[in-house]
Amino acid sequence: MKNKKTIFVSDIPELRIEPQEVSIGQSESFESVCKSKFPRNNLTIGWKTKHLYSETSTSMNKITNGVILSLRNATVNDSGWIACVGENSIIRSTKNLHLTIKGISQCYNQKLI
Repeated sequence: MKNKKTIFVSDIPELRIEPQEVSIGQSESFESVCKSKFPRNNLTIGWKTKHLYSETSTSMNKITNGVILSLRNATVNDSGWIACVGENSIIRSTKNLHLTIKGISQCYNQKLI
């Protein structure tokens, strides 16, 4: 008989991203936090940012038990999905943030309306 490990619902990292939808203009900045609904000591949370063109940094926020993603001087090339990954010794979970960067002409046209 094989050893089977029982996975409980509370073992699955349930991630939240705030805000989960971001729309900013070119050269602007934003911050978003990724945290677990049920914080666990053995949970590791991180942002996948290698595909981004702009300067990014991450930091742990002890108040929210989350990891803050900061992006500065956004470019249109940064638009798309940014993944937050939470994992423990049992399972990995992913939640995505959707980022829209408006080009200069889009920002200008929006202000005229």
